[in-house]
Amino acid sequence: MENVTESAINVNAAALEAFAQKLLLAAGFDGLSSRTAAEGLVQASLRGVDSHGIRLLPHYVKALKAGRLTPQPEFKFEQTGPTTGIINADHALGFPAGQTAIDKAMEIAAQQGMAAVTVTNSSHCGMLAYYTIQAAKKGFFALAVTNTTPRLIPTGSKKAFLGTNPFCYAFPLQNEEPLCYDAATTQITGNKIQLYRQLGLALPDGVAADKDGNITTDAKLAELLVPFGDYKGFGIALLVDILCGALCGMPNGDQVSAMYGADISGKRLLGQFYLVFDINRFRPLQAFAQELQEEMDRLRALPSVDGRAIMAPGDPEKLISAERATSGIPLEPEIFASLQSVADELNVTGINEIILN
Repeated sequence: MENVTESAINVNAAALEAFAQKLLLAAGFDGLSSRTAAEGLVQASLRGVDSHGIRLLPHYVKALKAGRLTPQPEFKFEQTGPTTGIINADHALGFPAGQTAIDKAMEIAAQQGMAAVTVTNSSHCGMLAYYTIQAAKKGFFALAVTNTTPRLIPTGSKKAFLGTNPFCYAFPLQNEEPLCYDAATTQITGNKIQLYRQLGLALPDGVAADKDGNITTDAKLAELLVPFGDYKGFGIALLVDILCGALCGMPNGDQVSAMYGADISGKRLLGQFYLVFDINRFRPLQAFAQELQEEMDRLRALPSVDGRAIMAPGDPEKLISAERATSGIPLEPEIFASLQSVADELNVTGINEIILN
């Protein structure tokens, strides 16, 4: 969960999603792009992944106006084998491209048992859990990865070579929302640093470095990111880069485009990779989900050294989601003001109606 100040404005999740969709439609995005982006952004905010939440909407509108994004993309899908396919995303928002990819992968996996789908000519696709959880709820295992802006410094280097390159998987559970691991291969994400910078907060120690490779807690100076587990995190980041770069035929390593910068008119040319398999092809889904549920229950029941709860992957997000579904999603005044600015620019009314009384 991100830092939340006392001045945050609590908003209703459903109302926020409807309002976000109105903004995106008014900006010129088509129905699929607007629906999936609004849903994906609000789900991230609801789960406490504020760095990938609604705060990104103004950036997407700005990128559309600059010519980076295609408002009404024409996706081209090529099934290259019984279990493989490629989607050309036509420089769309990453959300509709990712939704199309996970839908195609589930469709193929339902017939063939498994599927791998790459996405080319894509852009930022938000929180990867948005896609994998959808598949897990339908009885599939799902893996999703994407390459990102080069910010990660390899061991011993003071120049970035890879992105945060998140790695996400999800499995169905018997009695609750799917088990979902969704994490960057760095100790902090670039978007989270943007959030800390926007809110004027200090960074945790040891997660970021300045342009010369010196560790810093000043979000305004932070330009480079430290991988988790040193070379181990770097190795996983490299795997993601290979799947989304060389395998997709998209730019790789330090040649991947930047999300932010003075000029955002250039296309991102990002790649994404989705892997899905049908659990029923290995054993009955119900038996699998029950056994995994029992394993996670045993994990949570382990004794704690300091009284804190032992959690399975995704448990913090589940707790925050349940809390925010009732108390609302907290938006910092700066983020609320940025949405208000977009609404004013697009002549969209109703922002005050999303606020919880």
